[in-house]
Amino acid sequence: MTTVNRIEKIYAFPLWLRWKLYQKGILSIKELPRPVISIGGFKFGGTGKTPLTEKIVKIIRQNQLRPAILTRGYGRKTRRRIILPNNDENWRHTGDEPLVLSKRLHDVPVVIHPNRYESGMKIVHDVDVFILDDGFQRMQMKRNLDIIALAGDEFEDYIFPFGSRREGLWRLQNLHNAIFIVPQDKFQSINSKLKEFTLLTSKIIVEGVFPIHKWEQIYSIDELKDKKVFLAAGIATPERFEQSIKQVGVNVVGTQWFRDHRFYSDTQVKRVIRNAGHSNADVILVTMKDAVKLPVEICENFWVSSIELQVEPEDYLKNRILQLFG
Repeated sequence: MTTVNRIEKIYAFPLWLRWKLYQKGILSIKELPRPVISIGGFKFGGTGKTPLTEKIVKIIRQNQLRPAILTRGYGRKTRRRIILPNNDENWRHTGDEPLVLSKRLHDVPVVIHPNRYESGMKIVHDVDVFILDDGFQRMQMKRNLDIIALAGDEFEDYIFPFGSRREGLWRLQNLHNAIFIVPQDKFQSINSKLKEFTLLTSKIIVEGVFPIHKWEQIYSIDELKDKKVFLAAGIATPERFEQSIKQVGVNVVGTQWFRDHRFYSDTQVKRVIRNAGHSNADVILVTMKDAVKLPVEICENFWVSSIELQVEPEDYLKNRILQLFG
């Protein structure tokens, strides 16, 4: 056993103890009076939980059911409860990912507060099913279905701060009513380690682009095919963003990456504009998570990549969700 392995066990022990206390019933679990679907993962970021949440909500709405999203709102600067959509589209109040979900899903309630049980009870009479965003660590909430997004390297990764895993692999024990969503290119390696679970494959698709100030209409990616494009992002896996854009035939002439959730200041935008100019770029392309934070008034020639998650077999996912309603 390496020194890292030994020290990691010290960091892992409180996580394991908390899980064990919930397993034994010593710590209490609250239950909302509607089905709860938890969407989460083992790692801090880069597993596609936000587009997965969007996919699940769309499946539910297609079946004339009323979903609501319960989320903490990572990185926001206030702890007051906010229900989107409303007139407050300041990402510092909402967090970037809840704001993206609200813009994409329009009239679906997105309730932002650390206490998700209280959030759910506030709107329970107008809801058929709750989506617990980033919910795998919320063991205090009973869920009817766990949908767990994997990056593919969880079995080789360490627990934070030695790696990016938030949970120990002991969470696989006594895990019932769970579906794992795995990137297509990682399926074979992960499937052999999770044989007792249901694994579905996923792929991020670029469905189009839109100007940063105009979310309402998505244009074909062909809008950028004859242009030189500079990519900028503050996300966990920027290389995946770059790969997805190149795969659809866009001419990428340069990139600029920032830390996850950390691309939003005027200074950063001006640096991106300057570097894009040095690359002779016609357009700067960013992610949706970045777009909600950027100062639009100085973002001339900024476009946004609109993505969706494809899950296969999707019919299996739909059927598992609809089983919650009898």
